[in-house]
Amino acid sequence: MTNHPSAQSFAPERGQFLRVEKYAVQAPHCKIGGNNLHKVASEAARVDGFCPHVEHPVQPKIVWGVGPLEAAALAQEWSSRQTGTVFHKPSQTTRSRKYRDDKPSALVGVISVPPEWSPDERWERFVQQSVDWLIGHYGADRLKSVLEHLDEGCQHLHFWVVARDTESFSAIHPGERAVDAIGRKSPRVLRDIAYKKAMSQLLDEFHSAVSSRFGLQRETVAGKRLSRAQWQRRQFLRQQREDETLRRISDAVTAALLNQKEEQSTRVDSPETTDSPLPSHASQAASQASNLGHTAIESVRPRGM
Repeated sequence: MTNHPSAQSFAPERGQFLRVEKYAVQAPHCKIGGNNLHKVASEAARVDGFCPHVEHPVQPKIVWGVGPLEAAALAQEWSSRQTGTVFHKPSQTTRSRKYRDDKPSALVGVISVPPEWSPDERWERFVQQSVDWLIGHYGADRLKSVLEHLDEGCQHLHFWVVARDTESFSAIHPGERAVDAIGRKSPRVLRDIAYKKAMSQLLDEFHSAVSSRFGLQRETVAGKRLSRAQWQRRQFLRQQREDETLRRISDAVTAALLNQKEEQSTRVDSPETTDSPLPSHASQAASQASNLGHTAIESVRPRGM
């Protein structure tokens, strides 16, 4: 199971969704889920055993370049050809060394649309304009793969970008490039500001060139990034709360009906009871059921409605 950004988990209604991640041949220790190039490519290609989150996997359609497994291989080849420098204290000199396997080799992104979209002519236009933007933004030689997924809650695109042999990884990642520009030894707070500003600008550019033409919003309610296990746990707890609310509604309604029936049976000989209101305790139970029902509706109502 991979933790690559899932469009089903994150795509907001009526809002654009674009997220990029950096992946290495070997996952760094700090990488949530331990995902590397092979795992992410296998999930995107719908290889058996790598996409358990998809109920009915369907082979993706390649809309540009090569497949994800081939793109991952190209990224690994790029990594194998890179060298870095390290300062050798004893000799007070710099020496070259092989590019580490846990350093990023590919930029992998997801572009998604709201769940109410259908794979129709509008989606086809969105796909074409997104590919055109990716080519213009990264360059046709850097953009290795764009593929289409239609087997999850929100239809989406995955894209893979690999730097040229003469470039560092920062050339394809706006956040890393912004940090390089102000210096890696700058204060952490300044590096964070530069990184976030550059990533926000990436979203602005995509919205201006593509999303705005389809009525998609730039500013949306931000979703908290969760691992797959955390997201599943949250969904499980939410379902438990909804089931408990429905059970309490059922119990309250049943109690109200039983109380009403009991009250009517004790006063059946009195003619005034024909149009009498619910007894106070039955009315309270019915009111409680109504309040619980309102709470349940609000808890499952989609955001923005």
